[in-house]
Amino acid sequence: MIVNAPLRFPEDITYCLLGDSDLTRHLADLLALLRPAARFAGFVDEVPAEHHLVVAELASEQAKTLFHERRNDPRLIVFPLPVDEMWSYWEFSRGFPGEVRYDGGLHIDSPDFLKYLASQKRIDIDKAGNIQVPRGSYLVNLEDEVAANRAPIAEVAAVLSDERSRQVYEMIMAGEPQQHWAHYLGRVFGSIQYFDYLDFADCQVVINGGVLGGYEIPFLACHLPPGAQVHNVDPLGHAPLTAYVRPWLEAGLQSFHEHAVALENYTGSLELPFDAEGEVSAWIKAMHPEAPTVTFPCTTIDAFVAAEGLDRLDLIKLDLEGADANAIAGAANSIRRMRPQLAVSIYHFVPDFWQIPKALIELCPDYDFHLEVYSYERWETIFYAIPRERRAIS
Repeated sequence: MIVNAPLRFPEDITYCLLGDSDLTRHLADLLALLRPAARFAGFVDEVPAEHHLVVAELASEQAKTLFHERRNDPRLIVFPLPVDEMWSYWEFSRGFPGEVRYDGGLHIDSPDFLKYLASQKRIDIDKAGNIQVPRGSYLVNLEDEVAANRAPIAEVAAVLSDERSRQVYEMIMAGEPQQHWAHYLGRVFGSIQYFDYLDFADCQVVINGGVLGGYEIPFLACHLPPGAQVHNVDPLGHAPLTAYVRPWLEAGLQSFHEHAVALENYTGSLELPFDAEGEVSAWIKAMHPEAPTVTFPCTTIDAFVAAEGLDRLDLIKLDLEGADANAIAGAANSIRRMRPQLAVSIYHFVPDFWQIPKALIELCPDYDFHLEVYSYERWETIFYAIPRERRAIS
């Protein structure tokens, strides 16, 4: 069994956690809070005879062996963690300074949440208690630009395939910060960015565009079928991957291929800045044109598919720090011909919220379209496009 988030953990079981580490101790605390009916039988180094066993990290050879050999055992629960993803339930729960209560719904005192936002430098609170938010973090504060594009925004809203996606899109366009915060708290323990709506059952070839720390890699390793190929495409390749991620990449059930190149709408080279964490960013270049840059090779997805000799493409995930629209333009032939699923970031530049969906809607006839936001601001908004024939098969 694969579990992506605490609220997807089964409640009617007794379980042990493999290994006693900082990660497993925090996971035990989270499950005690959010799944109190599940009975925790302790940290173990051996496979228990009767209880479910939870594997949350591949830090040992035993964990890797279990991941390989008992992947389909109903008493084995593989629980990848979104370590170092700042918007995820993992980092939120580790950094939150107040009390969290759960009784079928999440309860967090408003002052505690505001204190958390201030600690993350997402809001300022003056001595009088007045709250100031970064103007660009919420589209409601950019009403002139949004109002000038009501027609394309309405076109996108009309094509979204489910009511939740339409409500989320409306909130992003016009919602006050408090609505974003409530939405975040309502879903943060229940799902993981890039992994809603997608079907992994016959997903054999993936382009993972934009990798950085690679927190999505453990989830891909868990969900993709054995033998799948994942092409990790990032200007810095695998260099910034975290220590938590690397064992999942090296587990060997799938083939993860490193490609140190940027995705663009042309083939050649480009100048981009990158920060201390290794994030190469067209958004930083646009916001801070004075920032020092480095020359990187770049290519299109169409050229990449041809160079790699790919005869199928089942999923494209893009989080390219502002280059997403260009990458889609450079993938048009592959998308039309191979009809992959897509999970695409649409939040870096304000026009991305309607221009990228419109481009994909035009490229993808007979697709269903969905949307979710995974932060408590406008950031981490993902547009999903799923070919309808895949729905019919599944």
